[in-house]
Amino acid sequence: MSGSRFETRKASLIDEANCIGTAILRADTYPDSLKNTFKKDFAVYLSSRIAYFESDRNEEKINTSLRESAEISQTLWNRATQYSRDKDLFLPSNMMIPALNSMFDAATTANEAYNANVPEPIVYLLLFFSIIISFYIGYSSGFKKKIDRFYILGFCLLTSVVIYITLDLDRPRRGSINMQNEMFLFNDLKGNL
Repeated sequence: MSGSRFETRKASLIDEANCIGTAILRADTYPDSLKNTFKKDFAVYLSSRIAYFESDRNEEKINTSLRESAEISQTLWNRATQYSRDKDLFLPSNMMIPALNSMFDAATTANEAYNANVPEPIVYLLLFFSIIISFYIGYSSGFKKKIDRFYILGFCLLTSVVIYITLDLDRPRRGSINMQNEMFLFNDLKGNL
């Protein structure tokens, strides 16, 4: 479950970056003054999305970045819908509106994927079974009158690594396995504005 959630998070970040990139490219269909206004707003939007993913477990930063991205999303949407009423900007706006819609949907998907974790009872079950099996190995070793140190050491090492990797994959806001490679996509988009 942790591995599949990690892959889902990774795919959703790539999809969101692609959707944002598409919307940025569609801003080029507007006249220069409007295009530059859109691109400034996209830079702010990208900053708020990057802040969301890089805010670790700081709830205040998470909420602030979500609020900022919601505000700038509304600004982008209002601008595109307003320009769609102008017959000279009808075509660019009709290309921008679906791109913005996809971008907002991808952000929602990425937020949900980023917050999806393996249910706590499953983590507790994993720990519980590890303890039970450890007791069983110790108990059965007592009957053999011989302790196979390599077997026990291997089991302890394997159990520790499996639990560590499972928890590390499952918690993207902490640990050593993270989404830094996917975040380069967002930073590249921001750098190209």
